[in-house]
Amino acid sequence: MFLAQNGLPGRLADCDRFTLAETGFGTGLNFLALWQMWKALPEPRPDLCYITTELHPMRPEDMARAHAVWPELAELSAALLRAYPHPFPGEHVRYLEGGRIELRLLLGDAVECLAAFGEAHCVDAWFLDGFAPAGNEGMWTQALFAEMARMSKAGATLASFTAAGHVRRGLAAAGFLMEKARGFGRKRDMLKGVYRIEAAAPAMVKGSQPAVVIGGGVAGVGAAWHLARQGREVVMLEAGDDLAAGASGNPAAAFAPYFTADWSERGQLYARGFGHARHIWQGLKAEGFQLEGELCGVLALEVDKPGKDRHARLLAKLSLPDSVMRKVSREEARYLAGVDVPAGGVFYGEGGWMCMKSLCRALLTHAGESIEFMPNSRVTQLEHDGIGWRVSIQGQCHAMLTDHVVLATGFGAKALLPDLPLEAVRGQLISFRPDDRLARLKTVINWGEYLTPLHDGRMVLGSSFVRHDALSDIRNDEVDVLLGKLKQIFPGVDAKDVKPWAAIRCATPQRMPLMGDVRAFLPQMPAGLYLHLAHGSRGTLTGLLDGGHKCSHFEPIIHCFG
Repeated sequence: MFLAQNGLPGRLADCDRFTLAETGFGTGLNFLALWQMWKALPEPRPDLCYITTELHPMRPEDMARAHAVWPELAELSAALLRAYPHPFPGEHVRYLEGGRIELRLLLGDAVECLAAFGEAHCVDAWFLDGFAPAGNEGMWTQALFAEMARMSKAGATLASFTAAGHVRRGLAAAGFLMEKARGFGRKRDMLKGVYRIEAAAPAMVKGSQPAVVIGGGVAGVGAAWHLARQGREVVMLEAGDDLAAGASGNPAAAFAPYFTADWSERGQLYARGFGHARHIWQGLKAEGFQLEGELCGVLALEVDKPGKDRHARLLAKLSLPDSVMRKVSREEARYLAGVDVPAGGVFYGEGGWMCMKSLCRALLTHAGESIEFMPNSRVTQLEHDGIGWRVSIQGQCHAMLTDHVVLATGFGAKALLPDLPLEAVRGQLISFRPDDRLARLKTVINWGEYLTPLHDGRMVLGSSFVRHDALSDIRNDEVDVLLGKLKQIFPGVDAKDVKPWAAIRCATPQRMPLMGDVRAFLPQMPAGLYLHLAHGSRGTLTGLLDGGHKCSHFEPIIHCFG
């Protein structure tokens, strides 16, 4: 019904990448059938992108029970369920088959999700699988058909089990040439169609010049990696002499989800970002990349009333699996931590700590020759000449010309775009050799500061948070404050060989990142410039989202002017 009527697998023979979109993920059976078909093809096989919507995501255990009817899909089902996200609203991206298959799950109303999907003319084939129109009218509206037309390439095909006249007429009005086909089983008729070539705007042509990413931290590397996955050649410019030369050079950053009790856009963004980063981290580990870090869990201690009250609000308002967040007593907290702690709290079992520099190196290696990394390349000017963006590098006579620039330089972006609402936030942490008692710590501990378990003989304690301070010098008073906070939790602890490290984070007044098309923030700017900035102290959560690739590919595009 869906594969054959869209001309599959035959249409996969002559392309490098094929994009399918579906209305109604359900059990994921259509996706598994496509995946099974793809695996049976001889190489070279194209990469697949599968965009799908779902308003009522199923529980993984229910999906597994449904998949069990087809034992030949058992291996693929297990892989899908391992990658399946928690049902937070918005877009979730998962990579399978070593990144050859990209699954983009849009959880929410189909029309709203597709409208928020920024890329136009990208879909090669549609699976319309939203139950019968009589029983699910919201999935068969003219608004949905209009979004399908916007996203379709010239010649894109569709297939649907329904043969309802108003569906056929609505799709025809949106630009699809429709016809009936023989249905499956007891279904007499179904619909199939093709998007009229004359109705479609020309498909976007890749630029003849490489895309330019300015900044070699986690946001810059993440943006470059996503662009490389889309088939773009990328030049990544870094002012320092290595990857992660700024705030992303944190030797051990705490990695835990951040939730809000009112499930605000901020909380949703950070929840999705956490799942996305965790998925990429685990995928790279599975492929054998050497990453410094451990998903050992994060124990958030309730050492004061505000912290305890916040946890109480979260637990009362949010229904989250215990693996994500659960209340623990002091006794259980001691067991999880492996050391004596002064209070219970909340345990984030899927969190841990990461060395972002090792992650940046792994992503750069994973992208292969698609990304050219240029250290010691400070950008001094960024201007549009009516044809494209000219990127001037200090000490070089000739500027680079490109149609696609991602600005991911943190607070350094202020020098290139002074009108952006950016502020500097200084942060200093310390690493040290612990005494035998503290060396037994098994999980990250957070009590306003954070402490990581032993790695290479050292632990990391961070960090200070000084707004409107753009200096990264080492300050002994901040070292003393951090050691004092450590001794409040672990009285009498002996921290030896203390080594401080400092860097400048970038934030906005609203504590939300700037990601996506610059025109969402500065409408007067020419097209082709994207932002991936202001991740603040939560770059581990949002730095790998692909806001530097498309305009508003995920919900929401963050607007920081009020």
